Amino acid sequence: MNYFELILGALLGGLLTRGWDEIRKPNLKIVVGEDGFWPNNSSPDVKFLHVKVNNVKRNWLDSIFFGNPTANNARAWVSFLDYPSKKELVKLNGRWTSKKEPVDYSTGKVDLAEVLVPPRETITPDEETNISVALKDKGKDNLFGFNNESYLHNWRKPEYELDEKRYVVRVRISSEGKSWFKEFVLLNPGKTLSNFKLSNSV
Repeated sequence: MNYFELILGALLGGLLTRGWDEIRKPNLKIVVGEDGFWPNNSSPDVKFLHVKVNNVKRNWLDSIFFGNPTANNARAWVSFLDYPSKKELVKLNGRWTSKKEPVDYSTGKVDLAEVLVPPRETITPDEETNISVALKDKGKDNLFGFNNESYLHNWRKPEYELDEKRYVVRVRISSEGKSWFKEFVLLNPGKTLSNFKLSNSV
């Protein structure tokens, strides 16, 4: 076997290993999540948008070949992109809503240590959780990206403020060297909370 064949064999072996590893990664699906409101009554003042992450369990036949692995220590990022150009405007560490708020409930003070450490989540097969995306106040034109750092600014970090009527929202999740991406459209056409929403169509 000559030098060229050794190099070619190594490259093909690496590609096959990487490809097999890719198709056997957790089967994460990222979709529009349920809206949140504060206060949670018939006349809320604030609306929160979320995306839902589901580690979909494969059917029994696919499970034999591809397994149903857990997404361990998953980290998320949320980016807001200019709609026409897709230029990134704001990028923030995603907040898993299943994790505790970064607040000391006994004192009401924000826990700075929890704010500074990017949150991670473990998603087992057939389980789901949500990532916070943004909030909007009733009667306002603008919106704010939302994550743990928002708690340091009464939920409204100035650097996360956005005021256009439409954005592309890109969600990225990383777990053990593997990544998942999904893009959504965020609609913000006016001052009402009902028209503030995420759409699957980009």
